[in-house]
Amino acid sequence: MIGYQNIWALFGSANQLLAALGLIACAVFLKKIKKKGSMLYVPMFFMLAATLTSLTMHLTGNFQNIIAGNFVFNRDFLQILFGTLLMVLGVVVAFQGVNKLKKKDSEAEAAA
Repeated sequence: MIGYQNIWALFGSANQLLAALGLIACAVFLKKIKKKGSMLYVPMFFMLAATLTSLTMHLTGNFQNIIAGNFVFNRDFLQILFGTLLMVLGVVVAFQGVNKLKKKDSEAEAAA
């Protein structure tokens, strides 16, 4: 692969991950202002699943290059590095956002 083809998969994954995190942020915001944001849950989880699956497949391919001995340091190392960072940061932010969505409102707990 040459040129943009080397980073196209990571660029697409980063773009879709940003969309998924944006949906999480919107859902958390709507909950904070006490509006119904449940219509965002299905697209949010679908985007997260698709993006993390794509990143996993891309990283698996790069690791297979290492095992097969076709490892190109400049290309494969950077893709593994940035792909892993995208995945870890995406999972951390998604986990925190979903935890915020799961929490009950403090006022509702006080009333109960």
